[in-house]
This record gives sequence, C-alpha cells and structure tokens, in this order.
Amino acid sequence: MPLPVLVLLHGFCEDKSLWDHIIPSLDYEGEIIAINLPGFEKSNANKKTGTLIEVAKFIKTKLSNRGITQCMCIGHSLGGYVALALKSEYPKFISAIGLIHSTAFADSTEKKKTRNKFLKFLDNNLATNFLASFASSLFTESNAKRLKADVTKVINMSKGLEGVVIKNYVKAMKDRPDTRHILYKEFAPLFIAGVQDSSVSLKDSIAQIDGISNKHNCYLLPDVAHMGMYESPSTIVKAINKFCNHNRVANH
Repeated sequence: MPLPVLVLLHGFCEDKSLWDHIIPSLDYEGEIIAINLPGFEKSNANKKTGTLIEVAKFIKTKLSNRGITQCMCIGHSLGGYVALALKSEYPKFISAIGLIHSTAFADSTEKKKTRNKFLKFLDNNLATNFLASFASSLFTESNAKRLKADVTKVINMSKGLEGVVIKNYVKAMKDRPDTRHILYKEFAPLFIAGVQDSSVSLKDSIAQIDGISNKHNCYLLPDVAHMGMYESPSTIVKAINKFCNHNRVANH
C-alpha cells in the first residue's frame, strides 16, 4: 500500500514558498507537496474565494486531479483551518492532520472585532500597507531582529495579492465554525504552538492540547511566536518527521 502524500498548506497572505527550506530536510519517504491556496496563486486567474469549505473543495479537486487518493495535511495558521475543513468534508481522503500556529477554536468575540478592524482598514488603504506592517509582528521581537531577511521573505509573499482576496479570507476566518471535535477525533495529530504567539492565544493552545487524547505530536515552543518555520526550523522539521513516521506506522 503506497504511503499517503504529505500536503503542506501555507497561512494567510503567504504562499507555498513558506516550506521551501523545510521540505529538503524532511525524511518522509512518500511524496511531499506544497500548494498555494486559491487566490494566493499570483499567476492564477481564478481569484474566487469564499468559505473555508469552498477553499477545501478547491484543494480536494486540485489534489484529486493529480491522481492523489489519500493524503496527510499539515497547515500553518489559515492553512490549519483549511486542513480541518478538508478533514470535515473528506474524512477518508485526509488520513491525518497537523496544525502549526493554528487553532480549531472559532474566533472569539474580541478576535472578530479585530478582523472587522482589518476589513475597515482594507476598505481605506492599499493591501500592501497593511501587510508590510503585519509581518514583523508574527515573530518574537528578538527573532524579528535576528531574522530580518526572513521577515522580508514573508512580506514579499504578500506582494501582488488582490485586496478582495485578502478581505474574503478575513471574512472566511471570522465566520469559521469551532472544529475542535474534528481535532480531538484524530489519532495523534500534529499540534505546534508558539508560547509567544499573539495570533493564537497560549490559553487556547493549551486547552486544545489538553483535549487531544494522544499528545505524542504536541509541542509548545517557548521562544517562538507565529512563524516557527523560520524561528525554529529544526524543531519544525523534527516534529513533522515524527508525525509522518507515527502515522505511517499507525496506518500500515
């Protein structure tokens, strides 16, 4: 029986290049694919985005068209929301999921207010103005200073994105349902959180880890905010390798 494909999904206003320095260090023997979420493919004329379920259906079709019949899916931030939506819609197609700096909680009232402020900002400003100031806050203060080139990479990922795409994703994230029941049903899901992440609260991350029965692949990274792929890449690589190996053994 062939190994499931490992699919890596990027986060909000990023693209698949987020994984460029991670993939070469992974020792998974199956196929590894990083793909762009719809609307973040700058060369793609199809800029339509809607709910996260609609995004999940787009991804499922894209993968099925490549002949993929089963995959493990790991998502960063927004990508984690999409991974959960994929598991919800296609439970047999997605054999295992992983969340990196993401959450299965729905947005809190306060978080929804913050997203509404973003939407108002985007109504009156160029998208690039918002994104350029957003990137450094995804790193801890010390890591942002240490990893200036990586902060620039994140900013560059957002260049050329259409404001309507960004707004649609903000709305989709704001309106997504609570999916903890999906996460908690998983066998040893990958769950990586940054202790200093201002985007996903430490309280919520701890609560989710507590709800996962098999915590074999759960991590709280002390000196990391929202960008562990850059802030602690070796840890991310080791965690993904362990997750893949654990699920390979469990499913074969």
